[in-house]
Amino acid sequence: MAGAATFGKRGAKAPTPVRVAARTASVAAEEMPIALSEPAAAASSLSSVETGLPLATVMILLILLIVFAFEVKFSPQHLAGMTIPGGASVAYGAASGNLVFHDGGWWRLFTAPLLHGSFMHLFSNALVFGIIGYMLEPQIGSRWFSALFAIGAIGGSIGSLIFSAPATFTVGASGAIMGVLSGAFICGAFTGEDGPRMRAPLLLGLFIPHIWIARIFGRAMGSGHDGWRMQTWAIILMIPALIPMTMTSHTDYGAHLGGVVTGALCGIVMQANWRSGQRNPDHGNIVGGFAIGWLLIGLLSFALFAQKGDAVDLTPPGMIPDALMPPTLDVGHDRAADMLSKYPNDPRAHLIRAIAFLKQEDLADAEDQLRISLTLKSKLNPEAVEIFEKEVNAFLSITLSYEGKPDQAKAIGAPVCDFAENSLGHDFYELMQKREICPAS
Repeated sequence: MAGAATFGKRGAKAPTPVRVAARTASVAAEEMPIALSEPAAAASSLSSVETGLPLATVMILLILLIVFAFEVKFSPQHLAGMTIPGGASVAYGAASGNLVFHDGGWWRLFTAPLLHGSFMHLFSNALVFGIIGYMLEPQIGSRWFSALFAIGAIGGSIGSLIFSAPATFTVGASGAIMGVLSGAFICGAFTGEDGPRMRAPLLLGLFIPHIWIARIFGRAMGSGHDGWRMQTWAIILMIPALIPMTMTSHTDYGAHLGGVVTGALCGIVMQANWRSGQRNPDHGNIVGGFAIGWLLIGLLSFALFAQKGDAVDLTPPGMIPDALMPPTLDVGHDRAADMLSKYPNDPRAHLIRAIAFLKQEDLADAEDQLRISLTLKSKLNPEAVEIFEKEVNAFLSITLSYEGKPDQAKAIGAPVCDFAENSLGHDFYELMQKREICPAS
């Protein structure tokens, strides 16, 4: 008690309950984890980071679907599988070297990634995009995710111009999607169990995909389950799109490569702007504005410059126009040679040239032209490819038979005997029977 009285005499006031509470709160605040003491950043605008929903993914898919609906609506021909005729795709905004550089169609670089050649083309792209968008967008936010798509689209357009023949036109969002996949692979190297705040070492994350051994090292170095899962899916979806499966594929591998390169570069820049402790990378408003600008240019170009399909020649570039297509395959040597020189990428020109060689009994050159026509068959409309292939194989079997190759002739011709009988006339079918390609009646 005396001590207490002496203390009071020295003028020191006993701490009030309010002051004790304030001091306690101050100490508690100093001892709080950094993550809790930081202000709640990124609350200025609603995005996938705050909601956990892939909002940009859904919006981009919706835009692609609406654009494709316009393609189908104004298509002058309604083909199986909602396939868009090649000439109509060119009218809507498909891109090629000739159309961009020779015809001044710079706007096609923005419209081509928004277009698709068929419903299956759109569906396959949408499926891949939806998978990776579901995983990646909540990690980096809608603005950086949209920027990845836009930059991948630009890279895809440039890659297509570099690696594709000048007369070959392309459409599709695959280049943009490859950019997103590439960015997801980079992002996966820096996504740990605690979200994007944990970063794996740069070299391990970039050059070792977390599929087998890397899964062990990845977790040890900080890249957690979300990171290696995203890298695994990115690799699974990217690799098949970069390796040509057939020489006649319609796939634009140049666009895929361009998208991968630009997407990876964008992913590295994104990580460089992702400071420790932040929920998503810096400069989101800038890159988000860039993505919106790209999209607006593409949509405005589609609205202002695209023509309805019935306003243009529907024949794809490099193909024989319908008005010039002869009614029969036998057009004579000179005309066949002239047609082939003008349309070397049209498989029908090679078939017509082969018929002219057969008339001259030049079997070797006829065989060469027939085989070339088969390698180019995919340039035809999808619904015409099967019939064309059967027709060429029928002529090829006859050619091989006269060249003294009966086994090859029968192997190629026997599967098309019914087609020859019903579509190529009795005389031709009878010749296949005489050459023992088809069974005798």
